[in-house]
Amino acid sequence: MPPSDPPPLPNRSGFPPSWSESSNPNGSVSAAPSSRLPVEIGPSAGDPSLWSEIDRFQSTAVFGVVTILMSVVQTAMCVYMLVDTWRLDRCVAEVQRLPVEVPHQVERIRREQKLGQEATAAEIRLSNGRSALVCFTYTEGILFLFWAYMAHRNLDLLGRRELKHEPTSTIAWWLVPVANLWMPCRVLCEIWKASNPDAASDDGGSWRRGRSTYVIFVWWLLLWASWVAAWTVSPVKRPDALASPAAFHQFALGFSLDMLLTVAANVPQVVWIVGAIRRQNALYRRLTMAAVAHAAEVESRLSGGDGPGELGRVE
Repeated sequence: MPPSDPPPLPNRSGFPPSWSESSNPNGSVSAAPSSRLPVEIGPSAGDPSLWSEIDRFQSTAVFGVVTILMSVVQTAMCVYMLVDTWRLDRCVAEVQRLPVEVPHQVERIRREQKLGQEATAAEIRLSNGRSALVCFTYTEGILFLFWAYMAHRNLDLLGRRELKHEPTSTIAWWLVPVANLWMPCRVLCEIWKASNPDAASDDGGSWRRGRSTYVIFVWWLLLWASWVAAWTVSPVKRPDALASPAAFHQFALGFSLDMLLTVAANVPQVVWIVGAIRRQNALYRRLTMAAVAHAAEVESRLSGGDGPGELGRVE
């Protein structure tokens, strides 16, 4: 499961409560205790100008967990409908074999009635389940897009300054024909690489040299394969199983392929969401500890009685 929300900063920018914060003309950050003696903080533990933004970071764990739960429910629905589809197909096949396997007319009629009741019940469940699955899939997709938007918005707060895409790109590219074949995947890859906690925040975008996880590409291929299967089956009205057994068997094959691909696509999606949440939370903790370490170092130097010349210029 995704980790819980990371602990908040001790206070804004990670400085002790008795300290104030100001910006020098050269862009560095000065932290001073209540005595108004400013201390210039260098960039050795990360870009200090980013520390004022870290406290606006919001973990995506909550929306990630909700999206994962929706994927789990969707998987259960797909499996349930897959079982019903093949149960109905089996009933139809048994009805066709009855004249050969059950020569006694009375027994054959009784078996036909029983199988007919099972087939009717399965058809009703499939009809209702198919409509519910469509609505549920759209809801799960909207939640995923909102989660991706929040994850991309966090990147700027975590010090990633050379992003090629805006947070709104996580939604906008899905609406652009042709480009939606690959651009959403590129945006998701950017979220993964920019969330790398091992890449520094002030090194000119070295995080771009990181590698994307293959899980994203596996999920992307399975997702499009499931959509192609769905688009192939959706325009086809489900034939009556008992009246057109051969046509229903062909429909069952296509529908089952759609369900199997949907279930398979949910697995790498969940793995990727969990991994992205962990990476962003780890990066947040790293920057938080850097800010607190700087504050502790400067406070230690001040308590040691160092003169203003060694600490920085005095306003």
